[in-house]
Amino acid sequence: MKWLLPAIVLLTASLRAEIQFSGFFLTSQDARYSLTETTDGRSSGWLRVGQFFRDHRVVSFDREHEIITLEHEGRTVTVPLRTARIKAGKATVSGRITFPGGQLEGVYASLFLGEETAFPLREGITLHLQPEGRPDGSALYRARFVLKQPDGTENVVAAPAVIARPGSSFSVQIGEVGFTFHP
Repeated sequence: MKWLLPAIVLLTASLRAEIQFSGFFLTSQDARYSLTETTDGRSSGWLRVGQFFRDHRVVSFDREHEIITLEHEGRTVTVPLRTARIKAGKATVSGRITFPGGQLEGVYASLFLGEETAFPLREGITLHLQPEGRPDGSALYRARFVLKQPDGTENVVAAPAVIARPGSSFSVQIGEVGFTFHP
């Protein structure tokens, strides 16, 4: 019977969810972070400081080291940005995004090669960006803007794919939507 309590404690600890820091999207006006529970793959969507995901509250973000601080059950936990699934598969970009009725300056975001990331620009407007590594060391960026219409339908504005050399800026502008990024 002495073993029962330690066994329950170990079982409970092993059933606890592990939270992964999946991405960030910073602008001069806003900061959002994405978390994922590794046990079931559920995503938090984009959170701001003070918001919760699975009993974890976002406390702060260390931009220089790409580490998020969370509070869980009264304890503070720091979680680094997840590593890329492929070697040299993470990129951080900065720049500007334009869209109908506005633009975002000072954008700073994490990207993972081979994975599409959806960035919320403002209510009803989302930029989807997917970088892919190429054998020559350059990167191919596929982008599309999704604009939700008043009737609930979506207007998708697909941008041409852009190839950027390592360390080079890349940009696209189609009518009112576009971006300029620097690695």
